[in-house]
Amino acid sequence: MGDSVQQIKDRLDIVDVIAGYLKLTKAGANYKARCPFHQEKTPSFFVSPERQSWHCFGCNKGGDMFSFVSEIEGAEFVEALRILAAKAGVALPERNARSDGTTAKERQRLLDVAELSAKFFVKQLWHSPAGGRALEYLRGRGLHDETIESWRIGWAPNDWRALSGFLAGAGHTDGDIAGAGVAIAKNDRIYDRFRSRIMFPICDANGQVIGFTGRVFGTEVAVDGEPLAKYVNTPQTSIYDKSRTLFGLDKAKNAMRERDSALLVEGNVDAILSAQAGVVHVVATSGTALTPHQLRMLARYSTNLDVCFDADAAGKTAARRGIGMALAQGFSVRVVTLDDPESKDPADYVARHGAGWNDVVGRAVPALQYYYDMAAAKLDPSSAQSKRAVVAAFGPLLKRLVSKVEQSHWVNQLAVLLKTEPANVSADIAASKDDLAVPDTDEAIPSRSASAPVVPLDAPNQELLTIIIRAPELAAHAQAAVGLADPRVAALIAEPTRWNAADDPEKHLVDIAHIRAQEFYADASLDELKAHLASVTARLQERDIRSRRAALIPQIIEAEGRRDLKRRDELVQSFDQFSQDLNRLQTLQQPNNP
Repeated sequence: MGDSVQQIKDRLDIVDVIAGYLKLTKAGANYKARCPFHQEKTPSFFVSPERQSWHCFGCNKGGDMFSFVSEIEGAEFVEALRILAAKAGVALPERNARSDGTTAKERQRLLDVAELSAKFFVKQLWHSPAGGRALEYLRGRGLHDETIESWRIGWAPNDWRALSGFLAGAGHTDGDIAGAGVAIAKNDRIYDRFRSRIMFPICDANGQVIGFTGRVFGTEVAVDGEPLAKYVNTPQTSIYDKSRTLFGLDKAKNAMRERDSALLVEGNVDAILSAQAGVVHVVATSGTALTPHQLRMLARYSTNLDVCFDADAAGKTAARRGIGMALAQGFSVRVVTLDDPESKDPADYVARHGAGWNDVVGRAVPALQYYYDMAAAKLDPSSAQSKRAVVAAFGPLLKRLVSKVEQSHWVNQLAVLLKTEPANVSADIAASKDDLAVPDTDEAIPSRSASAPVVPLDAPNQELLTIIIRAPELAAHAQAAVGLADPRVAALIAEPTRWNAADDPEKHLVDIAHIRAQEFYADASLDELKAHLASVTARLQERDIRSRRAALIPQIIEAEGRRDLKRRDELVQSFDQFSQDLNRLQTLQQPNNP
C-alpha cells in the first residue's frame, strides 16, 4: 500500500487535485481559495505546491492530497486512495478479501455490471415505445428532461431476459449479473429482477452505481397470482447495503457541507424533485428505516438535519423514530411540515408549488418544539390520562437529547403545560416506556483519519517556527525563545532534518509554517527577520513572566494569613521585580503578527 501511495504522489500534484474541487488563485508561491469546510468571505485556505500540502487558517484543518479528498468526499482513507489512484492511473494491489469474502477485482466486476445496467435502462427509457410511455409519466409527475437525464432515470422492459441477455452479450457471467442484484438465479438460470419498471439508480457517495429502485409501471401481470410490489429494490449485495446508503448523497454532499445542513426525505422522487426545485442538500432513505450508520454518514457533512417524511401514519412513525435516533447522536433536528393538505409528500408539493418548496424548508421548526406543540394541542388539561399520554409521547424524545441544559428546558416547559413540578415530569419520563429504541447492530465506525483539526500553535510559537523555517541561520539567535517555546516547536527547531520528513508526526506544523513564511515573509530581509524574532522572544518572555508573577499572588495571600511577614515581603519583592521586567519587555515589542 505504501508503494501505491508514493506512486500517486509522484504522478499527481496537489494543486491539480484540489483545483478539481475549488477555484484556486495564485498567491505568491502558493494558491488560495475560500475554504470549502467552513463559511468565510475572505480566503484563508492555502495550498503549497512546494510542500504538497494544504491548510486553512480559519478552521485549522490541513494535510496532504489524501486528507483533502477524504474531507471533501466524506470518505475514509482507503476510499480516498481509490479515488486518487484512478486519477493517477495507478493500479492498487489486490487486497485481502473483504469481510463478505469479496475481493477488489470481484467488487469492480459487480460495479461494472451495475453501471452497464444503468446505461441499458436509460437507453430503454429514451428509445423504446414502452419507455416512451414511462417518460411521459415522469414528465407528468413534474420532472424536467434535464432532471431525468441528470439522475439517470431509466426503464426496465417487460421481459424476463432483456437486461441479463444484454449483460451476458457484453461478456459478464451469470454469477456476476446475479451478484450485482439485477437478476435472480433459479434452477441454474437467471432472469431479470426488474421488469416493467421505472428505474432509479442508487449511487454511493462517489457517484458509482451500486443498486436500483424500480417503480412498477405498465401492464405486467402478477407472478403466480401475487400482486406486484409498487417498489422493488436491489437486495443486499457485496456492493449495496441499504442500511449504509442514502439516495442522492453523491449529488447533495457538497451542498450539505456548504449550507451546514441536510434535508432527509422518504422517497427517491421526493429527493429528485426537491433538488429540481432548488433544495439540493437533500437525501432520501428510499423507503427504508433510517439507520445509525446513515446518520453517521450525514454527520461527515453536517449535524444539522431537517426531516420531511410522508404525511401518512407510517411516515410519521418513521420520522419520529429517525428524529429520536438523530437526537441521540447529537444532531440538531428540525421538522419540515407541508402547508398544503393536498400534498402528501415533498414530491406532490413540488409538483404543485415548484420553488415554493424552498420557503417550506426555510420554515422548518426545531423537532422538540414541533412535538411539544403537537402534544399541547391534544392535551385535555382536566384529564390525568391525557397528561400521562403527553409525557409518554414526549418523554422518549427528551431522553435522547445530548444537552442536559436543553433537556432541562423542555422538562420545565412540560411542567408548566401540565401544571405540575419539574421533578414529577422527570420521574415520569424516566419511568415511561421507550417506544423509540432501535438496536444499533452496526459495528463501530472508525473516525476519519483525514484532516481533523490539528492542535494549533499559539501566535508567538507559530511566529517563531515560521521565522526559523524562513531563515534557518537565525536558529542560533533564538535560544532564549526556544527555551520558552511549545515543546513541539523547540524539537523542530533543534532538528531541522525533520522539516522534510514525510512521516514526521509534526509535519502539519512545518507545512503551516512554510505557507506563512511564503505568504508573509517572502521578501523580508535578514535584519527584518531578526527584528521579528526579537519581538517574538519578548512576547514569550512576557507571557512567562506574567505566569510566574500570577503564581506569587496566592503565596503572598497565604503568607499574610500566617502572619509570616518576612516571607510575604520576599514574595512582594519578587512580584515587583517581575513587574519591572514586564515594563522593560513591553518597550521591545512591535505589532508584527501578520
